[in-house]
Amino acid sequence: MQTAREERLQKLALAYRDVEWLGVRWYWNVFMFVTVGILIEWSNIGALILLIPAVFLGSDFRYQLKKRKILEGYISSKAQIRRQFLLRIGSHVLLYTVLTIVIIQTIDRPFWQMFVAIFTILTPLYLISEWIIRRDGKRDPDYISDVEVARFVRQKGTSQWNTYSSDKHV
Repeated sequence: MQTAREERLQKLALAYRDVEWLGVRWYWNVFMFVTVGILIEWSNIGALILLIPAVFLGSDFRYQLKKRKILEGYISSKAQIRRQFLLRIGSHVLLYTVLTIVIIQTIDRPFWQMFVAIFTILTPLYLISEWIIRRDGKRDPDYISDVEVARFVRQKGTSQWNTYSSDKHV
């Protein structure tokens, strides 16, 4: 017998696996970085590096929409679902906007300076936004963070999903 939390985790993992192709398949990340690097070299437009945050934001947005639909089946409070969705999307938009600004400001500097600036600025912002989201999620007794979902997907792998089919639980 599954608890609501385990059932929700499996459905969220399926949604993550189906939508978050950047998060579960490392070769897409490598392909994207190599492609953007080649485009930057061919066109001499350093601003093409800004495609990377845009692709990640778009991929995450698709997952958050699916997550919202799944949560509507478990949480009775529409306000809580909306708040969790807006907090997650808002934090990601803020983080990717700051990343874009840092990239633009440091694009003419050596890579290591850009790297240090990105981590120096984004790490505290990320930790604060995750703390706020987790604090808000505590209102739901079966709250599952995106980190837990990603960890579950990594543990189960992406090839054997027969026992975790969303068709069994609908």
